[in-house]
Amino acid sequence: MKIKTRFMLIPLSIIFLSLITLTIIVNIVIASITYNSINDKQEQLVESVSIIVDEYISEHINVINFLKDSDQVKDTSEYVDISLEYRGLSDEQGLPVRKLFSEVMAVYSNFAYLETFTPDRAINVVLEPYEAQLAISEADYSEGFWHRDWYSGAMNTKDTYVSEAYMSASIMEPVIAISSPIMDEANEINGILIGTLKLTLLSEVMSDLKFSESSINLIFDKNGHLVAHSDIDLLNRDQLVQVDDSLYGTILNADTDHSILEYDNKTVHFTRLTSSQWTIVSLEEVKEVSGPISNAIVRSLILMLVILFISLVILYINAHTTVLDIESLTNKIKSITINNISKVDIETFKKVTRDDEIGVLNESYIEMLIQLNQYSHEMESIIKVRTGQLSHANIELEVALEEVNAQKEMLEKNNSRLKESIKENKLMLQELSESKKMAALGSVVKGVAHEINTPLGNAVTTISYASSIIDKINSKLNDNKLGKDELDKSLIHLIEANQAVETNLSMIVNLIKNFKQMIGTENSHMIEVNMNDYVSNVLESYRNTSKSHYSYHVVCVEDMNMNLPVADMTLVLNNLISNSILHCEVSNLIIVVEIKVEDKQVKLFYRDNGNGIEASVQKEMFEPFVTSKRKDGHTGLGLHIVYNILNHNLNGKIEYSDGFIITLKK
Repeated sequence: MKIKTRFMLIPLSIIFLSLITLTIIVNIVIASITYNSINDKQEQLVESVSIIVDEYISEHINVINFLKDSDQVKDTSEYVDISLEYRGLSDEQGLPVRKLFSEVMAVYSNFAYLETFTPDRAINVVLEPYEAQLAISEADYSEGFWHRDWYSGAMNTKDTYVSEAYMSASIMEPVIAISSPIMDEANEINGILIGTLKLTLLSEVMSDLKFSESSINLIFDKNGHLVAHSDIDLLNRDQLVQVDDSLYGTILNADTDHSILEYDNKTVHFTRLTSSQWTIVSLEEVKEVSGPISNAIVRSLILMLVILFISLVILYINAHTTVLDIESLTNKIKSITINNISKVDIETFKKVTRDDEIGVLNESYIEMLIQLNQYSHEMESIIKVRTGQLSHANIELEVALEEVNAQKEMLEKNNSRLKESIKENKLMLQELSESKKMAALGSVVKGVAHEINTPLGNAVTTISYASSIIDKINSKLNDNKLGKDELDKSLIHLIEANQAVETNLSMIVNLIKNFKQMIGTENSHMIEVNMNDYVSNVLESYRNTSKSHYSYHVVCVEDMNMNLPVADMTLVLNNLISNSILHCEVSNLIIVVEIKVEDKQVKLFYRDNGNGIEASVQKEMFEPFVTSKRKDGHTGLGLHIVYNILNHNLNGKIEYSDGFIITLKK
């Protein structure tokens, strides 16, 4: 189909818009490359300086290490000849050392001084150049330099030590001292060698590496003091200059040792040196970095506005001519409604003859009207059929609704019966629970009565036996037939009988005491305790009061506090400790209690280094009167007391698996 020229303007506009987008992208890419190039230069500068600093210090450390091992420096025989007059040895003394120092300083000119000191108070011995030695004040010489960090560093490490940066009062420059102990053959310190290293070279490097007028390069130590600066004159002070607090704080709070930050309209590249704890910083004005991007944006905006203006003119011409044609077609379409669609005269649309997109649209509307007419006739037929079906379905729905109402009434009756049944079941469960409690109580009381019966019967029998002996003594005493030997024998029998009665009564008392403990302690108040301290105190207290011999170890995964009925919990732990002591078959009993938090519950893992509980006993060990030590007079109520208190008083539980596991709600 033939398309008129004006509709070719639409793809032409799209081409213009594409050119705008392409131009913006190209300018932004160029700016980004320039921006990244500047950032890369800053980063390379910081990395280069860090290498230079490390090599600069390392090179001079090697010189000091060489000097300290030389025969001239290791010869400390003249140290005894130092005097206040010369502030050490005179220029006619220590000549081998002075000559060596002069030769080294001629090669390594960045050493401001090379000097040696006594090991006790760091009093000067030899300082080269000699004029600097004579310039030492009398007070400083007499006091010694033992308070300097280079002295303590060398003495404490017995190795080469690099001091903090400081301002040299004589040369008015930042310096560091590289110190090393002078060792004898017995590895004892005979003296201290130091080299005072000037840092001016680093400032010169920082100045030479500036790549724009606004660049600022600097180095500061861990205390924020400037060590080097691209503006060398800034360091000509009588003391070290403090770096800007805001910049120092910004870098100090950075998460990494190598990063890029923004500060005071500047981009900041920095890296921290782990060896010297210095920080190397490069600052550049943001406008120097962001300038290329700003220029690219301006160029893109100008070009975009020009192309946009041309595009708008083209679009306006195209839209104006198209709107006029569309209005005619729209007015005809507006006259069509759902009610008169079958009466529309299609011939009026056919009178419009065009060979462009509007003509295509007109033909589409004609085709649509023809199909809508056909669809309208079909829908009328379908509606008639669906209306009849809907009436029939409505009748069936009314019948189904009546059945649903009947089912609803039946369900309500069944629901009422179910509620009554649930009430009856609850009453039955309560009665059953009470019956089980009474049965369990009866079983325990019966067991206690059985346990008491044996010692009680023994006590009664022994008392009867003692009464018969007393009757015999009275009878013979009345007849004056009681001899001394017979009286002594009778008294021995009475003492033995009394002891037997006391033993059996003691067993009864212990049984009753244990029976009372089965229901816990009265008025066991809730107290907040630190679990680690609390368990340790219980173990220590039981060991002291019972005079038992065992060691213990408490492991608490976290410093944890918890509200506990302390009296009940102490009774539980005491019974477990008593059980360990009773059944332990090793000479060195060790008790371990591990406390953990699992699934919002506190778990105590109690174990010892004994042989454990026999498998045959484990199934019923929490039942009353279960014991493997009955022949030794034990009742078997200890673990039952523990079980009772934990389950009923503390709302917890206890299990056994290679040790006892106590679970409490946190």
